[in-house]
Amino acid sequence: MDEISFQEEPAAPVFAPAKKPLMIRLVLSTGIVATDEEATYALLGVAGIFILLAIIFGVSAFKSASPPAQTFKEGQSVLAPPQGATQ
Repeated sequence: MDEISFQEEPAAPVFAPAKKPLMIRLVLSTGIVATDEEATYALLGVAGIFILLAIIFGVSAFKSASPPAQTFKEGQSVLAPPQGATQ
């Protein structure tokens, strides 16, 4: 029984503390927010606003890009030139 030996476990690696992302550091440096969590929510809010603006401008751009609808008088052929046009 005197020959019991224990194996030592390797020491867990020590990691350096994670560096904060640049955008969070920039928001924190403004002084508007105080914690990382508030900075994250602020950035999510800004991203949401930009997405809404992109949707609004995209929809309005597609609406204005379509040509105006052409109206025809009753009995006028689609293939005939408009009345009053000279050839």
